Amino acid sequence: MCHTIDSRMFSLLLHPDLDQELILRSITQYFDQSVFSLSLMWRSFEIGDYEWIGEHAKLLQNFAGILGLLEVNQITQSLQNLCESKTADDRRKEIEETICSLEEANKRAHFWLYVNWEIRTNL
Repeated sequence: MCHTIDSRMFSLLLHPDLDQELILRSITQYFDQSVFSLSLMWRSFEIGDYEWIGEHAKLLQNFAGILGLLEVNQITQSLQNLCESKTADDRRKEIEETICSLEEANKRAHFWLYVNWEIRTNL
């Protein structure tokens, strides 16, 4: 498994020249989007709308990419691939497990973003 957050991005987010409000807004938007996307992924999973799961994975990947969240990026890409395949219905269990993995990766990402923010604001 890859690292949770890109070390270059972690360093960049700590850079004193970056606008603190912009960083806080980016982190807050990621938190909000991840909660929203994961909730909709589960609803879509329940009704078997795999295309919609893939769309939300792509959206979440865009937000994660801005913050350098490597693990979330990797899992959302896998989820998109699973949902785009013609055999998505046959891979229901694999899709479910991937969404669960994404939730766990997202929790780790939230933790590291929080740690990053605390370091930035308290040093």
